[in-house]
Amino acid sequence: MNVISSESFAQVLKATAFTDRYEKLYPDISKGIRGRRAQFYLLVNTSSYISNMFHHGLIESKDQKQLCEEIDDKIFFMKKNHTEVKVLESYEIVMIQQDLCAIFSDHELEEALKD
Repeated sequence: MNVISSESFAQVLKATAFTDRYEKLYPDISKGIRGRRAQFYLLVNTSSYISNMFHHGLIESKDQKQLCEEIDDKIFFMKKNHTEVKVLESYEIVMIQQDLCAIFSDHELEEALKD
């Protein structure tokens, strides 16, 4: 069990070092990622809050349904519409891939680029 937890801790340290370095190299992309995550987090939590308000009788069913539909539409739009990313030079791609491949699998990298 100690081997697993120490390996996990080492992987967390590697990921943290990578993200810190990435944020310094590409502040605009990092800012966009943080903004998109914050927007998604707020939408999901707002939907949950509205549902709780309905369950406690603070809002009516039609209002809850309308608000949740609007939020669900925004979440769907976020998932379907990807943010445009600047095309990198070949030497930049090689530098990033070396760091990323040490941490993530090819499948994980492809999924991250889609988002």
